[in-house]
Amino acid sequence: MAVNHERDNRDSLKKASSLEGDALSAPSLQATKTEKRSKDTQGDRALTGKRRSVWKGLVADGILLLLLAGVVFGIWRGYNAVKSIYAPVWSQREIEICIKISNIDYDRADELLPGLYEHPLWHSDAADGVRLGNVSDVRAIPSTIDGREIMTLYLTVSVTAQYRNGEGYFVEDVRLLAGERAIYRANGLVAEGTMISLTDPQVAVETAAPEADTEEVLA
Repeated sequence: MAVNHERDNRDSLKKASSLEGDALSAPSLQATKTEKRSKDTQGDRALTGKRRSVWKGLVADGILLLLLAGVVFGIWRGYNAVKSIYAPVWSQREIEICIKISNIDYDRADELLPGLYEHPLWHSDAADGVRLGNVSDVRAIPSTIDGREIMTLYLTVSVTAQYRNGEGYFVEDVRLLAGERAIYRANGLVAEGTMISLTDPQVAVETAAPEADTEEVLA
């Protein structure tokens, strides 16, 4: 009987301990699950907040770029508008000029004439002088001074010039002006000459040097 009583006591203790364990474990498990869920929810909220902040940053950067592009475009348009108002208006003109070169020895002129036609004429004798255009016509007028036979050359040159009303005709930085004397260089020739005329097909009146030179050309 004593043995059975001890077994009953052990069984009752085991049941009691199992009940106590079950009663204690259930709330703790539930608390653990609740904490895990809350942590997961907080993590999801944190990720959602980060994504929203990233998108907000991208949108803000895009708006800033658009504003900067608008400012740059406005400055560019304004600059072009001001430039068009104050910048000189140039037009390209195909003109002809006539250069008179005097006091060329007769024999020397005979040597020069074949090499001048359809060759370039340069303003200045320097290597970096301005190329005015090609010689399209050459006329030689003989004369005698103190028993010496000489030639006066008239070189007609086809020129592509830049024109502005009120400023005149330019090739690079050289202004073309009838009556102006300068050093000219051609094929085998370096000499001082005078521009005696400038003809623009778009202008009815020809710009000419003094009448004495014009009469000599027509003669």
